Amino acid sequence: MARLGCAVLALFLSLASCDAFCGEGVSWFPQLADRDAEFDVIVAQAPLFSTNKWIGKKMSLFGMYHTALIFAQKSTLGYSSHWTLEFDAVDGVFDAVLPQIVDGNITWKNDARFCLTQGLLWGRLHWTKTYSVAATLSLKQVDAIFTDVVLPYNGTGPGTLPHYQLWRMQPAIADYYVRDTTCADGVAWILHYIATHLNVKPGPGLLHFRSSSVVPRSYKLRPINASETEIWASMVKYYERQIELVRGVSVDGEHASALTRLVDAFSEVPMKYVYDAGTAKYYEIFVGRLLIFPFFRFTFNDKSMASPPFDPETPSVV
Repeated sequence: MARLGCAVLALFLSLASCDAFCGEGVSWFPQLADRDAEFDVIVAQAPLFSTNKWIGKKMSLFGMYHTALIFAQKSTLGYSSHWTLEFDAVDGVFDAVLPQIVDGNITWKNDARFCLTQGLLWGRLHWTKTYSVAATLSLKQVDAIFTDVVLPYNGTGPGTLPHYQLWRMQPAIADYYVRDTTCADGVAWILHYIATHLNVKPGPGLLHFRSSSVVPRSYKLRPINASETEIWASMVKYYERQIELVRGVSVDGEHASALTRLVDAFSEVPMKYVYDAGTAKYYEIFVGRLLIFPFFRFTFNDKSMASPPFDPETPSVV
């Protein structure tokens, strides 16, 4: 029990320490003078939040890894330059998993977008889990990735899909489920595009791709809506306690004592409600007597390289 509590606490503390995404990045590949340039597209993975000095590589103990793509320009001497492409929550993972509550109304800041940064972010030694070439592409093919995948999903406008979704719900009774959308999904969309639209020889990173997920224990899910006033009020209170626990303040701005946050922590597990950011639906979670402990599973499994499950031209329902 103590180890599980430490794992959950580390996850929430690390979420709270995340900065906003893409502080110095852009969303388009640079125009290069050398139109004959070739690039290795590299799948790179490192322990989640490992740039945080307090966390380091500890999340690797739970199989939790951040995934990115590296575009490495080839030269006769190796690589002449690098660009790092990430997909993540625009306002940081912390804000993406906790809503804003004003006068009982729930809103979310969970937009997810691509970000391109010049250079090999944090250096080669940072990417300790995976550093594998998926394909070798021409500059024209790289441009096609940004035209057909990156730009459409970066240009949907604030408050529209794609949205970041940390939790993946796989209940034992699968009448409903919630798919996660995290950093690895943006990479999977691009790998799928490479595999299905570009005539290239696949490398190991394209043939075998794994990613991390956080899977809360659940027996079944039940959709809920605002017309169910009693349950809806219970759900609002549930999210208010989450905000109090993680941020250290109540929704009214009052400081939360250590004892209050401890009580919140015990009342928050197992999870009682979940928001599906992809469909803008809320579900009540039924755990079942046999699935109470542990409260979460952390997985690092094969990832399906599929196209995004929505049309970038279709705004999400808020």
